[in-house]
Amino acid sequence: AEAFAARFEAPARAYAQASAESLLTGQLPRFVIEALAFGGVIVVVLFALSQGLDTAGILPLLGLFAFAGYRMLPAFQNVFNALALLRFYLPAVRLVVDGLAGERPLSPRSPARLPFGQAIRLEGVGFDYEPGRPALTGIDLTIPAHTTIGLVGRTGSGKSTLIGLILGFLAPTTGRITVDGTTLDPATLPAWQNRIGYVPQDIFLIDGTIAENIAFGLDAIDGAAVERAARLAGAHDFVAGLPEGYATRVGERGARLSGGQRQRIGIARALYHDPDVIVFDEATSALDDETEAVVMRAVQGLAGTRTLIMIAHRLTSLAGADTVHVLEGGRIVASGPPETVLPQLARAGDQAQA
Repeated sequence: AEAFAARFEAPARAYAQASAESLLTGQLPRFVIEALAFGGVIVVVLFALSQGLDTAGILPLLGLFAFAGYRMLPAFQNVFNALALLRFYLPAVRLVVDGLAGERPLSPRSPARLPFGQAIRLEGVGFDYEPGRPALTGIDLTIPAHTTIGLVGRTGSGKSTLIGLILGFLAPTTGRITVDGTTLDPATLPAWQNRIGYVPQDIFLIDGTIAENIAFGLDAIDGAAVERAARLAGAHDFVAGLPEGYATRVGERGARLSGGQRQRIGIARALYHDPDVIVFDEATSALDDETEAVVMRAVQGLAGTRTLIMIAHRLTSLAGADTVHVLEGGRIVASGPPETVLPQLARAGDQAQA
């Protein structure tokens, strides 16, 4: 606790000092102006008296100027307050402006899709988050179309990085990724990503209807496409059993749905655009065994019609895969059918626990 308090103390003191200076800068001009104005009136009166001038005509005029100045004082005070706040927030504004300076304007996304009917190939792919610290090294991987592959490995083995490369979120440091022979680059990535659906571990649901959550982010919702996606995801039966069907509101973050129902809504969302490739990023790791079995039946129903890429901690989730690849230290150390690879991993896990 003391270590965290010590780290927090210096920024907190700096912020408190800056806030105090901002308030002082905003309020100080008022008192300075009042002192100068009324002090000036006194000086003028004393000067007139010392020179033997008639103050009867001067005093009403001075009173008029003093009253006018007093009435104008709040306006001047607002100006000084605004200038003080501008000076206080200017460094933060500059940081935001500098950060946005390198952003490129987004052009309208084309609905075109990259041709895909053969295979995704990673050839000698490597990736470094920092120079000299590779997260992936020498990845050679072929993913035939309409097959299901599984990726397993310990935390930090490179599974999520590999998925990020396939999705186009990351660019390879070395090697290349091709789809039916076309190299993925900034020009081809949008067309490739139009073919991909993604199902994360934690499905984000808005406080809207089931249909709105399946057609997430779109104003024009295609009811037929929503139902088609829900049927493929194994969600239609439970949705049809709800009083309001697809118009049922799910609550904040899907609070009115069970964990398995939320995951199936997430799968339906990924299927809404009819993708050819679906990535499951530990999509069932937070579910109990019974709920996972229900979700996996929906996933297995997609096998053979789409290319499925699955990251899983539970080895049972990959029993229906065509090929399982094991990652360790940023490399693929084993590959093969699940009936060969999974028992080896299970035995290795038992030995490690022993």
